[in-house]
Order: sequence, then C-alpha cells, then structure tokens
Amino acid sequence: MSEVPQVRLRTYRLARKAYLRGSGGELALRLPAYFGRRLWRVPMAEVNVVDLTSPRTVVQKIGDVYAEPVVTPYLPTTGPLTRPTTLLLFTTPQRVPPLRWLAAIAPNSSLPFGYRASRSAKGARLDGVFLRAADPGDAADRLVAAGAQRVDDPALWLREHRKRVADPVRADAIALSEKRARAIGTAAGASLILTLVTVQWASDHHGPDWLWLIAAIAGTATALLTLVALRAQRRARKAGSA
Repeated sequence: MSEVPQVRLRTYRLARKAYLRGSGGELALRLPAYFGRRLWRVPMAEVNVVDLTSPRTVVQKIGDVYAEPVVTPYLPTTGPLTRPTTLLLFTTPQRVPPLRWLAAIAPNSSLPFGYRASRSAKGARLDGVFLRAADPGDAADRLVAAGAQRVDDPALWLREHRKRVADPVRADAIALSEKRARAIGTAAGASLILTLVTVQWASDHHGPDWLWLIAAIAGTATALLTLVALRAQRRARKAGSA
C-alpha cells in the first residue's frame, strides 16, 4: 500500500482545484464546489474504484431493486452536462461533510441530500460517487496501488454488497413508486427553473403584478412537488422494508 499522489479532477481554469489524495490508509476528496475547504475523508479499505472509460468495465442494467436506496450521485467539477469518468463505490455508505449553501441552492444541481441533512446528527450518506478525473486510467491505478479495490462490474458488485428485495411483486411496486417520484422531481426542477426565469425577467423589466403572481404560483408548485416526491420515495422504501 502506498500514498496516492494528488489525483486531479477536471475543473474550470479559474475555479478552486478539486482532487483526490490518499495517505495513512485514508482517501481525502477535495470538492470545494460542494464542501468548501472541508475534506471528505473515507477509509481506503472502504473504497472501490471503477474506471468508466476502461474497455474492461462492464456496464449493465440488471434492474435489481434494493431494500435501501443506492445513492451514487454525479458530483461534476465542471458543468452538469459532462460525463463522469470514474465511479467510487463504498463498501458501506459514507457520510458526507456539511454541504455548502451555494451548492444546496444551485439550480443546475440535483443532489440527493440537502444543506440541513448534511449537518444533522444522522448526516447524509452515499453509497458511492461519480467523478470526472483528468486521467481516469491513471486515477484508478493510483487508487488501487494505495489499497482501493478495482471493480470491473459495478452492477455485480452492488448485488454482492447491498441487500436486494427478493419478492418480485414488492420489487415492482417499489420500482414503480420510485419512477413516479423521479417524474415528480423532474417536474419540480422544471417549476424551479420557471420560477427563477420569471423572477429574473420581472426584476429586470419591472414586470406587471400578474407576472409576479406567476412566479409565486410556480414557486409554490415547486415546493409542493418536492414534498410529494420526497413522500413518494419514503412510501416506496417503507414498502421495501415491510
């Protein structure tokens, strides 16, 4: 096992640099856009790395439903429309550092945890994270040399490390509920964008009262849709644990 020299993640030229660094059996993730100066520290023994650009990597959709949500968001360090190159999977879910307020309210971000959840006593935990490395092959090699495990089939790895719902009827019900929750979440995101655009236009052009009314309605719809989506996800998970 060796130390990991700084593994650079892709960032904009003038942005604060994001990187991975390992030493003393621990991996430190520096993601300033999300966690500011705080480092996200994960035991190296918990880290499993997938090089998504490698021809060895098997990308398949098995369609398994798990008793607990498998949360592996993409944390882009450039733009949200980019594609990740590297997936880190954690043997057990790992708690994230407190989220920055700006990251929590960014309209182009769809994080599975919020500002308050990341600061609560329970905390927010992730099963893994998608990242965009400057050199994904080199990043994977360095992490493996430092003690991480290489994974070529992430779907198979999840089958072996997370509890699945065995009852097919219950699994179908959960999958349908989560699909509906995602659709509601997408509608909430669209409503949020409409709210922001309307408010910006009304502010710049001294818009009439009815335009502000539209913004208020869209904002209220965003909040309601978000609550409905969260409740739908909770109901799906309760069905899975029943």
